[in-house]
Amino acid sequence: MASDDFSSQETQLLADETQLLERETQSLETPAFDTIQPPADEEQEALAALKALEERRAARRRSVLIKAGAAAGALALVVGGFFFARSALNKPKTNSPYEFAEVTRDDFKVSVQGSGALQPYAQVVVTPEVDGIIDTVNVSEGQQVKAGDVLFTLRNSEIDKSIADAEEAYSKAQAEVSKAYEALSKAEGERDTAKAKHDSAQAAADSAQAQAQAAYDAAFNPIKNDADAKFAVVQKRYDDQKKIWDPEGKKKLYDEATSDYVEAQSKCDQAEVDLDIAEKYEASLDDDDPKKEAAKRQVMEAKEALGIAVTNLEITREAFDEAASTYKDATDHMKQYEDELAQASTAHQEALAAAASAGDAAKSRYAIPDVPSYDEASFDSSIESARSGITSAESSLKTAERALNTEKEKGEKRTVKAPKPGNIISFSAVVGASVGGASGGTTSSSKSTSSLATIADVSQMRVSLEINEIDITSVKAGQRATVTFASVPGLEQEARVVDVATVSSGSGESAGGASGVATFTVDCVIPKPDSRLKPGMTATITIYTTDLQNVLVVPAAALRELSDGIFVDVLDDPSEMDKLTEDSPAPKTTRVKVKVLQQSSSQAVIESGLSEGDIVLVSGPGTTKSIDEMTQEDIDALSPEEIDALSSSMDE
Repeated sequence: MASDDFSSQETQLLADETQLLERETQSLETPAFDTIQPPADEEQEALAALKALEERRAARRRSVLIKAGAAAGALALVVGGFFFARSALNKPKTNSPYEFAEVTRDDFKVSVQGSGALQPYAQVVVTPEVDGIIDTVNVSEGQQVKAGDVLFTLRNSEIDKSIADAEEAYSKAQAEVSKAYEALSKAEGERDTAKAKHDSAQAAADSAQAQAQAAYDAAFNPIKNDADAKFAVVQKRYDDQKKIWDPEGKKKLYDEATSDYVEAQSKCDQAEVDLDIAEKYEASLDDDDPKKEAAKRQVMEAKEALGIAVTNLEITREAFDEAASTYKDATDHMKQYEDELAQASTAHQEALAAAASAGDAAKSRYAIPDVPSYDEASFDSSIESARSGITSAESSLKTAERALNTEKEKGEKRTVKAPKPGNIISFSAVVGASVGGASGGTTSSSKSTSSLATIADVSQMRVSLEINEIDITSVKAGQRATVTFASVPGLEQEARVVDVATVSSGSGESAGGASGVATFTVDCVIPKPDSRLKPGMTATITIYTTDLQNVLVVPAAALRELSDGIFVDVLDDPSEMDKLTEDSPAPKTTRVKVKVLQQSSSQAVIESGLSEGDIVLVSGPGTTKSIDEMTQEDIDALSPEEIDALSSSMDE
């Protein structure tokens, strides 16, 4: 029972490997296996030996083959047997046991392939934004349109009424703005008129006032000037006498002499009191009193002090009498001049009064006009009120304008236009049909749905394809791709990967009916599609996961993988290549370490280590790889003897 289960698993793996083989051989563009001619009899033994070798190797690695990657490797080895058989049949005979290759510059490409349906890059559904009845239809399904082309129009009486009402409200608001500006103009005009009248009257009043003042001055000034001159003469005479007699100075001396005399009189009185006290004190003492002599001396001193005080009093009295006399003479002398000055002052004042009367009489002959009042603050208040009215009216106008624009925009939406250029892929608008909640239209022969047209943008086109989980890791957004079409033979379009799904979209089925590997959706865009392409056409897409231009390439079989890196054997003397025979000694080569940028089953891209034109050793005695290292070209190059040797090593 276990053997049957194992055989079933092996059968399933073989089926999966066959499916992977078909995909790989398609990408490599190898001929189908049914075109390979049967091998010659002399090569049947080599094919049988290789097949036996593969059976033994498969038995040893069957546990590994359960994994999808190992299954693909085993399948590639089986394919190698077929290619070996074909190579053994077609490979030309040569006398040299060595194979060489020249390092060349070439393009290196690795690709994955799939198919999908051609779709527009984008499409829009046209939905009327307002209700109505379809009035005109301007396009048909399948027609190409530009952005802004009219698709169809609607009629809606309610919208017409709303627009008319909004226009009426807008006109009224405009009239209110005009009135507000007229009110401002009137207020400013009244202010300007009032100010002009005030300024004119003020100028006339100022002129009349100036003339009256001039007449006043003409009458007043001569009289005043004459009176001033006469008074000035008297004033000068008085000042001159006052300067000579200096009554104020004499008054000062008189005051000082009076003060000195009063002080001397006071001292004299005090000396008499002191003498009287001393004499009385002496008289009160007995002759034998010890204080008697001292009291006598005090009396003598008091008498001397009184004598001095009397003398000083007499002196100050004489000075007082002289100052009083001098001061009296001065005041008496100035009295006549003071009287003269007082009379002159009275006459001067009378003359000035007469001059003023004469001036007033002259001035009265001129009438001073009244100046009307001008209240600037009141006018400013009226103007500010008018300006506020303008602000309010303009605000109402803007509100009415917005309402009108809203209604007009709604009215413009009755003309349904293409939002983007493209092809109309569906169209259901019919004249007379109702759209939305509009009433009055017919619905029996038309659709009343709000979505009436679909426009596809075919300026770019999109293709979605499924890539299996083995290949998806190498697919990236931005990679170049080419697209071909069964319906347009010979046409190849450039494309670009724009999106790679991060979640599996499903899984395929293997040839045995069991579940296959997971697949992921990849979107590619054709930026400039051919005009013959139509949505829905089947497209085959080749995505170049590696696309290197003008790089150094060598056969992958020339690489030698060692523990310290990858190496290539470079022929020292390229001229030996054509001279080698089976009996020739091994050619001289130099093992060069290289850096491999990319590698496929048949080629390798060298980033550094080699130069264009170098000759490298691909195979020959001493260069055979282990079975795990072999590529398809390695297998093609094996001789029957080498196959036997490999078979023996596997047995060991």
